[in-house]
Amino acid sequence: MSENKPTLKRPPLVTTPLTPEEIVGYGNLDIFRKHLQICSSDSNGGEFPEKRLNKEIGLDNRRMIGETYDRLRDHGFSAGSVKQGKIIWKTALKSQSQEVMEKGLEGLRGRSRNELANIARAGYREITKRADMPETTPADLNFEQHNSTAYAR
Repeated sequence: MSENKPTLKRPPLVTTPLTPEEIVGYGNLDIFRKHLQICSSDSNGGEFPEKRLNKEIGLDNRRMIGETYDRLRDHGFSAGSVKQGKIIWKTALKSQSQEVMEKGLEGLRGRSRNELANIARAGYREITKRADMPETTPADLNFEQHNSTAYAR
């Protein structure tokens, strides 16, 4: 039987070997699902969600569930909703700009601070060499001086 793995549009923000179910714990999925259903319910059977959570989940379990949400977030997951008894998980994805910024990152890992500074300077010099900028005049350098003591209190 083939496992139904989701196809992501972008790489995940956090690379983790764990699945959301492993983070929650297979034995805890039922209570986690119930908590999610109560929290996302519009009506809660006419009861305030807080009262229903206290009655059906309990304070100790709610604390554990809160810690579990933190662990899920640390691994790039969040619980979206419950559909047909199954939790729909969401995965945080990298943005397009993040992918572009990280493209050459591997080549920079392990280099010294001086090497990185030299690479940055070389890139800056190359950019400014190709830039078509008018000569700076003394008037361009004028700036309004503020009395910094006026802001200190």
